[in-house]
This record gives sequence, structure tokens and C-alpha cells, in this order.
Amino acid sequence: KLEKSYKRGLTKPNMEGEMLKMIRITYVLVVLGTLVVQAFGFDLIPFRKGDLWGYADPFGSVVFPPEYKFAGVFRDGIARVQTKEGYGYIAMARREFFASNLESARDFSDGMAAVKIKGTGKWGFLNQAFSIAIPPAYQEVGDFSENVASAKLNGKWGVIDKQGKVLVPFQYDEIKPCRENALAVCSTGKWGFIRPSGELLIDFQYKKACSFSEGAAAVSPDGESLLHKQSGDFIFSREDWSDLCRKANAWIWGEDIYCGSEEMKQKLINYGFIIYNS
Repeated sequence: KLEKSYKRGLTKPNMEGEMLKMIRITYVLVVLGTLVVQAFGFDLIPFRKGDLWGYADPFGSVVFPPEYKFAGVFRDGIARVQTKEGYGYIAMARREFFASNLESARDFSDGMAAVKIKGTGKWGFLNQAFSIAIPPAYQEVGDFSENVASAKLNGKWGVIDKQGKVLVPFQYDEIKPCRENALAVCSTGKWGFIRPSGELLIDFQYKKACSFSEGAAAVSPDGESLLHKQSGDFIFSREDWSDLCRKANAWIWGEDIYCGSEEMKQKLINYGFIIYNS
């Protein structure tokens, strides 16, 4: 039809205009895709082209072109990246931050990112505005969780808040991340639990301890692991726990649950480890 139109002397289509129109449509789609990603909380996805990494939205549109040696996943709307010049961060709103004096950098956690400054050997924290929130002063730091983080000074660990205020003095051998308003801490080879304020929650009596999760923490009084409540009570008696470890391999077949015994199945159901409804 187009060829016939030419022969009749009608105007030949403006190919440059059509190309410009397609470019404009593509640009609008990319912008709209980015706005949708931001509005609905979708994370950008790292992709690799050759030896370099970039980011695309869930619809396949490139948001950050492949120019990074390393591209981390987005956390709190910000991703850690690395170029040949050094470490940096990029945000969903197309903000970027790079500093040539970063010796090491970690992902954002609870709105803060731990960074180590070249030549100092010290760690501090950036906030989401890419400003130094806590100046580099610590030998080591943990990630922020529930508005607090562990930090090591003069060989001992303490707890700080997001303003750098010391909540727990630097007196512990090790501190695990805050979970459910409690921290597992080690002193002279024994583990216990404290509040972020420093208040003692569970006395130092365990060889090992993990952070709390859903109201329970794994602890080891004498090499054998048990589950502990914040009240100080054990979820299982030592006998039940030993029985559970031996017999609790469970699987489902049709509408039935099979494990070591009918009694153990009922214990698993009662403790909430199995939600069972035929």
C-alpha cells in the first residue's frame, strides 16, 4: 500500500519523525516503569553484561546501565556497588554516592550502612542521606537492627544507637544482633542475654547462644542445644528435646503426618512446629 501511495504522488512517511516518536515512547515507558517500581516497592534487579553489572526493573527496562564491577541487592531502597575507583551506593530515586576513601562498605541495614575509612582502620556509619551519621571510631561494628548496633572499641564490644550514643559499655567479648529487644552477649566465655539498655535479661550461663526469633533462642548449657524463652523457661524439657532430636523427622503423605511416634507428633503439634488440619 505504501508503494502505491508513493506512485500516486502522496507524501513519503517521515522516517526520522517516526524514529523520534519511538524514542519518546520508549523514554516515557522507562520513566513510567521506574515510577511504578518505586510506588509499589519493587526492587531493581542486578544484571551482568560482559564483566560489568547494571540494574533493570521487573519489566526489563534498564535503570542503571552496566558500569559496575559489583552490584549488590537493594536493601532499604539502596544498593551497594563497586567501580574501579572504589565503593559506593545507588538509590532507587537515581541518587548515587561514591567516596574514594572507602576501604570497605557493607549493605544498608535498618537505615544505616557500616563503612571503613582508608588509612584509619576504623568503622563508622552512613545514613540514607549518604552523610556520616556516626564518625569512624571503632575496630569492628555489627549491622544495625532495631535501632541499635554492636561496636568494638579497645578489644571489647558494646552497643550504640543511631546517634552514636553508647547504650551498653564496651565490656563484652562478643555481641550478636538485636532481635526482639534482646541481645545475646558473651562475657568470660559464658553467654547470656541483655536488653539494648544494658539491663540483664538472662544470666550468663551458656556455652553458646543465638539471637531470639519468634520468641525463642537456641542456647547450649553444656554442649547440648535447647530452645529458650525470654522468660528464662525452656520450651522443651531436656528429655523432650533429646526425644525430638532422635524422632522428629517428619513427612506428610496424603492427610497423614508420619514421625517417630504418635506421641511425638502430638508434641510437635502442641508446640506449634506443625500446624495440622486434615
